[in-house]
Amino acid sequence: MENWAVDTICDVLDRESDDLEESQKFPQEELSQDTLLAINWGDMISNVKSLAPVTWKLFRHAASTRMQEKRNTHKTPEAVSGTLPRAWYSTHFS
Repeated sequence: MENWAVDTICDVLDRESDDLEESQKFPQEELSQDTLLAINWGDMISNVKSLAPVTWKLFRHAASTRMQEKRNTHKTPEAVSGTLPRAWYSTHFS
């Protein structure tokens, strides 16, 4: 039964990965600090959650314990994404 469950999850992850592929492509010739800093994390999170809901849930589950989920009602990936100021990135990645 466990093997079937793992195989099923792997199949879903493969399918969702294919679904995400087009939206996650980025031409290497356009890669720069400015383009990376201009990523709209809210849109990316929303996109991943809609195109790959099982993958999102699996990664969220692996990233925190049940106690953390209960305790951190305001600190979620959605709430903390993009919170570091641009100046911080500039000083650390220039």
